[in-house]
Amino acid sequence: MITLNSIVRRASTGVPGGPPDWNPFRCGDLLQECSLIELTSDAIESRVAMIIDLRTGLGEEGGDTGIMVVEAVTHFAWSGQVAAARPMLRTIVGFHTRIEPDAVALRFDLTPESHLTITGGSARYFEGLVPGLGAAQPDLGAGEYRSVEGGFADWSSECDVLYSFDPGVRG
Repeated sequence: MITLNSIVRRASTGVPGGPPDWNPFRCGDLLQECSLIELTSDAIESRVAMIIDLRTGLGEEGGDTGIMVVEAVTHFAWSGQVAAARPMLRTIVGFHTRIEPDAVALRFDLTPESHLTITGGSARYFEGLVPGLGAAQPDLGAGEYRSVEGGFADWSSECDVLYSFDPGVRG
């Protein structure tokens, strides 16, 4: 087991690859209906990472939590509406990858009406199981939710990594 934060810090280390048809860089629909839970950026390391809750995903049959890490970030942008009711989940309705010889560009389309775009020299996606998460997402109006006990993984959560993927770019 390893914490989600440790996965981010060691994103280039070897974790077994998964079945090719489960690679979100090659099949963007895999993340459809999943939820973007948390996003962090590290300006010193030029890194952006995000926790993705996979439990509601249309193409998910493996883990319950995904970690997307983009390194050597050259572009990072968030745009969108302020959610009328807070807290509110940001659900992925589209995920697009553009792979170039020395860079990868990611675009997340989310509801309500939001977009996240990141370009970097490399990216890696990890999928795993966080012990203690239930089968369903929590009710956000029921109190504290930013912990395994509250129903979502956070950066200190332990994770059993099942596999990882990269888009084949080493910028």
